[in-house]
Amino acid sequence: MTAEDLYEDMIQRGFKFQALGDLLNCRGTMEPLSENLLFQLKRFKRDILSRINSSPSENRSIQRAEAERLFRERGWVQVYSTYLKLDFYLVRDENVRTPEPSIVKYTLMEIQVLNDLSVEELLTLHKAKEIFKGFIQ
Repeated sequence: MTAEDLYEDMIQRGFKFQALGDLLNCRGTMEPLSENLLFQLKRFKRDILSRINSSPSENRSIQRAEAERLFRERGWVQVYSTYLKLDFYLVRDENVRTPEPSIVKYTLMEIQVLNDLSVEELLTLHKAKEIFKGFIQ
């Protein structure tokens, strides 16, 4: 197996990669990382980091395409908000079940409503949504 094979296989299985300097962040599925998979990641860490760092715009396009595919297939995708500085689920509708119930869910309709809010307003609404587990209309 090559670094490219490992990377592509893990992307197909729903893993997400992020380069943080010399650190390789890998997350995104409920699938546990086996000892063999961890060994392979350590073995190919430099190659994977190099691939991620070599073409950031290409990687964003790949990540977006993969997120869109997963959203169509599962009805949800986990997103990291740079405004809120936390993960949330983007879900097709309020009835979609997600793997981690403690992570707040937002529907596409809710995201459209929130589009013009300030960061402070977003944080306030997010905290209310966290507490009351409701939906924004």
